[in-house]
Amino acid sequence: MMLVDMPCLAALGNKFMTGLRSGSTQNLTNTVWAYAQMKVRSTTLFYSVAQEALRRLPEFRERDLSITAWSYGRLELREETLILAISREAMSRDFRGKHQEIANLCWAMAQLDLRDTRLLEGMAAAALSSELRDFSSQELANTLWSFASLKVQNEALTDSFAAHVLTEVLPEAISQNIVNIAWALDCLEWKDNQGGFHRILSHFLKVCSRSLGVEWVTLASIAQERGLQSLNGFWAQFESFVLAPALRHLEALRVAMSEVTFNERFQTMQRWVDEIQLPHLGPKFLTDALLAAGAQRAQSTAEWMMEARAAVADTAWWSCPKAAVSSQGVVAFLSAELQVGARRVTDPGTVYQADDAPGLVLVERLLQPIYLQVPRHGHAERRALVALLRSVLQSAAGDSTILQDTTGFVRLYASHYLCISCLAALAQLKRQLPKILLEVGCDDAWSSWRHRE
Repeated sequence: MMLVDMPCLAALGNKFMTGLRSGSTQNLTNTVWAYAQMKVRSTTLFYSVAQEALRRLPEFRERDLSITAWSYGRLELREETLILAISREAMSRDFRGKHQEIANLCWAMAQLDLRDTRLLEGMAAAALSSELRDFSSQELANTLWSFASLKVQNEALTDSFAAHVLTEVLPEAISQNIVNIAWALDCLEWKDNQGGFHRILSHFLKVCSRSLGVEWVTLASIAQERGLQSLNGFWAQFESFVLAPALRHLEALRVAMSEVTFNERFQTMQRWVDEIQLPHLGPKFLTDALLAAGAQRAQSTAEWMMEARAAVADTAWWSCPKAAVSSQGVVAFLSAELQVGARRVTDPGTVYQADDAPGLVLVERLLQPIYLQVPRHGHAERRALVALLRSVLQSAAGDSTILQDTTGFVRLYASHYLCISCLAALAQLKRQLPKILLEVGCDDAWSSWRHRE
């Protein structure tokens, strides 16, 4: 475990800033690299470094450019003026043979949601003019992931990296890099003419003893989409390790009869999600997850889905796919028509965006969020459900028997497939309102995102 002495770092940062102009460019890059490595987000220090770096970029070596960009990317400090200036400077340099610099620059752009296609094309050309055997498996994975995350197609780069991975890298690669490469190849629509994905899945089975739930879901989604059903060992392990337990947990939340039982089951699910690290079930297994939570999956072409997409498109724009799939990027649309006792609760359609501000304690407890790596209480889908449930509670005047007899429909659309926390929120809503028709639809923003001028 890394020990970070924050008072010491603060004092060092202040001392560093007083001599910023007299220091070398290497001092600038080494300092931001060190803070980024320790994940210390000193916005004052990084802003000061950005201003000084802008003045001295021509003095930066290619390594300095990439380390600086990487450091801001790791801390998700979007100093856009600096990063775009680094991009322009990098395009005037020769990156051939500089594998680490190529990977770091591409990764920083993707991490900061900056879709600079000219830079990426330049980095692709430099990579193709380099010896691919000099790239580590992580550098290959990070470079491909960056192109996929920003949806920048370069067929020559994709084909070259894929061939190298399958022949030279795969036998020694760890599961995380295998999965990231597979996801990127799939997202970049790589034409697998020689059973590459089958070989990736076969190798994953050899090294998956400590693999995370999200890695299993990623590969299973690719296998499902590409019709790779012959690997019985893969599907059996995915079913027993991820899918079946996830469905059981969601159903258990929905049918819990008492608050004591519900709280026990919720904590059990929370521990399980933490243990296997499962942020979502992807787009391919969402139908089963929704059924377990008590919802139906809407047809993509349903009229209300088309209206929901249009309403969301009118209020939201994303710079790249990675921005569209982030917690703050997913947008929801909810419409409802419910009979709550003698009263009607109607919502013709409202767009919701993510907001991490705390809500009312009572409603928050009725739709508890699952925590995984980051808080998920502010997700747009959950905010939509919380707002609806608040209206229902007001109409029911606190009478829980009225909730149990409430009828009607709720329709929820999300611009990206739902995370495990939002699926749990659906199960909790259906537990509170068991007689409603709950219809849910979503898109896969990795594939549905389109560039807007």
